[in-house]
Amino acid sequence: KLARELAQTMFCCVQNLTSARAPWTPRAHCGASTLEMSEGEKYPLSLVRRGSGLTSDSSVLSGHPRKGVLLGEMDVGDSIYSEALISPLVHGRVSDGSWKCAHASRATATSLGLLLLNLMLQSTVLLKAYRLTEKHNTEVSGHLWGICQKFHEQDLPFPKRSSVMPPRDGVYFDCGPLTLSILSTVQRLDRDKDGFWTADEARAIGPEWVKLFPARLANIHRVFRAFMEYVKQGELSAQAGLSKADSMRLTRNFTTIPMAWMVQEQPLIDICEAGDPSVCGNFEVRGILKEKMPDEGNIENRIAKCEHIAGKYCSHIFGERYKLYTQWTGELCGELETHWEGDNEVRTVRYKEALTFTSGAGVITPSYQSFLLVILAVWSLACLAEVRNVINWWLVMVFLEGDTNGTPVFELDDEELTVNAIPRPLRYMSVCLNLLPRTLFAFGLVYIGTDFLLSADNYNNLIFNVVALGFLIEIDNMLFHAVVERETKDLVLKCAPIHVFRGPHETLDWFERHVGVTLMWTVAILVSVSSYTLHAYFAAGGKFEMGEAFKCLCHVEGAACMSAQVVGARPHV
Repeated sequence: KLARELAQTMFCCVQNLTSARAPWTPRAHCGASTLEMSEGEKYPLSLVRRGSGLTSDSSVLSGHPRKGVLLGEMDVGDSIYSEALISPLVHGRVSDGSWKCAHASRATATSLGLLLLNLMLQSTVLLKAYRLTEKHNTEVSGHLWGICQKFHEQDLPFPKRSSVMPPRDGVYFDCGPLTLSILSTVQRLDRDKDGFWTADEARAIGPEWVKLFPARLANIHRVFRAFMEYVKQGELSAQAGLSKADSMRLTRNFTTIPMAWMVQEQPLIDICEAGDPSVCGNFEVRGILKEKMPDEGNIENRIAKCEHIAGKYCSHIFGERYKLYTQWTGELCGELETHWEGDNEVRTVRYKEALTFTSGAGVITPSYQSFLLVILAVWSLACLAEVRNVINWWLVMVFLEGDTNGTPVFELDDEELTVNAIPRPLRYMSVCLNLLPRTLFAFGLVYIGTDFLLSADNYNNLIFNVVALGFLIEIDNMLFHAVVERETKDLVLKCAPIHVFRGPHETLDWFERHVGVTLMWTVAILVSVSSYTLHAYFAAGGKFEMGEAFKCLCHVEGAACMSAQVVGARPHV
């Protein structure tokens, strides 16, 4: 009984203060009273002065002695969306306080035009961000995975000569043509194990491997013909010192190639894994050329021979497809950075696109990952503010009463406009033409904007992208301040927050008391940002795998790079 009387006394005091427009003084009116609901449960009631209206204290359940617990609060801000609701509402009211659609026709038409203009502007920018993201993913990620294929070592066995430990899962990147990968072990060319490689065997091998790797092509017979041309000219390594007659006899009149010759040719075939003569200096620094050419003692001669092999020799053996992969590598890896290796006095090169991922400020470094987390958190806060506004709009549109039983749609004085009801025609129009497009845009903004940020591969692009997205969110506010007339602006800015209430609910009341909305949204932000970042880096084809693939494609480096394992020696410069 005492609690009920205290609640009634507090409420009467607040009502008197509100009607008198007196300032709220916590010294005279402090504390939280208790409201006893019809179900017999008690709820803390905290009334706080906010402008000239009453809203709830965020630390306790929002209550109202007559309406219940606060369910949603729609802040009518300086936005085209708010103008499209308030302007038709005000202009459509007649003398008896009701609302007539015909009186609001001009305001409604103007508001719909502004909504359409806002939708066009926001959609254009958002669509451009989506297309830029798709273009980047196609040009970089799509092109990269079109060249580099992941496979298990059981599917394509190859020699592992690198000093670095191979990956535990046995999964490797192969960034070269399948034909070259097959020849990483020339012994598999001799299908009948008779010690000779024949044209019939070459024709049969290619289709067998294509069945295992249907997305790739292998023309082993073309390689056989190219090697046979070298055999006829006596240019294989094993033919040194042999006459043409000896070569004819050992190759059965130039119809077969002894497998001993192919094994001796293996080191030169391995150098074709470079794919680019420019990396021969890298191979020298890593000790690869010294292993492949043990008889050549001069560094410059080894590099010159490597450049000849990786250029003319490999192109002749493997044909147009090898040249295609070489050109693709150059296009995808970007510009070359040439460095001087003083200890060995040779030129080394690094490709900029690979450095974008693997350098000290690269995408896969902890510093960049931390900065990306910060940027995504900032972006998520901006998106969450918009999403929460949309949710409150939906609550108001669904639960706020209509203009029935003579309820005036709004009350207006010199200081404040209070919305009491939203007429049914205006409600339907607002939901279909205002709130629904805004909802779709808000969630599209979250998805497309986050992908747009994740597509950035350096600090500059990441900062520019988040600034551009922040500008996109503010278009409706800029349009409101730029084109809306002063009278309508004043009406919108005068509008008090619109509230909707609910009755007691055990689960919701427990959640508000013990968890709270603040903690809920904070956890949601942390979980969503962390999930997006982890997925971007650890998912199949994510940034970690892209970094490994770029190292393999551009620099022939990495523990999971098949070419790096084949050429052997040290794993990187």
